[in-house]
Amino acid sequence: MLKVFYTDSYKLRSKAAKYYDKIIEAIKDSDVEVVTTTAGSHLSFLDNKFKKNNPNKEFQHNEAVRRAIMWADIVIVEISRPGFRLSSEVMFALNNKKPTLCMSLLEDLSTKFSDKYFYACMYNEYNIKKIIDDFIHKFKSPRIDQRFNMLLSKDDLEYIKSKSEVEGLNASEYLRNLIYKDRFSSNS
Repeated sequence: MLKVFYTDSYKLRSKAAKYYDKIIEAIKDSDVEVVTTTAGSHLSFLDNKFKKNNPNKEFQHNEAVRRAIMWADIVIVEISRPGFRLSSEVMFALNNKKPTLCMSLLEDLSTKFSDKYFYACMYNEYNIKKIIDDFIHKFKSPRIDQRFNMLLSKDDLEYIKSKSEVEGLNASEYLRNLIYKDRFSSNS
């Protein structure tokens, strides 16, 4: 089952609760396992010993979010009011190669940042379900479990190896990345 971590702005929660609730409802309706900061379920990643040794609630929250992101297959963030905490959570997810959807009521952030794991959209109360369903559907597909062998010329193999080194990937990751970019380049 796909594991989803959802977070949003605590400061905007009182004003945007109806949107946050609809996002969480849409995620839960997608037959996934979900952990959220809104419900506080992310704190379940901390045991009592950790909480006792680290009594600072903000530190506990940040560590629980970090652990929830590591647990998740994908991350969804309501980012209408971006701040340091949400931005750092997004960057942590992206650095850990977690597909991350940033949803905003105010603007489409998809052109503001480029990363193969970054997705963004502007939403309203009427398109939340479709956005969530489409995003989750992309990553609900089976894991990499099919082998494909091919023969390449020496020059082609050297090219792939040199390009993959520049990207910080191995040759297989580089080729999968090319396929991924081709399939999902339009973010749709």
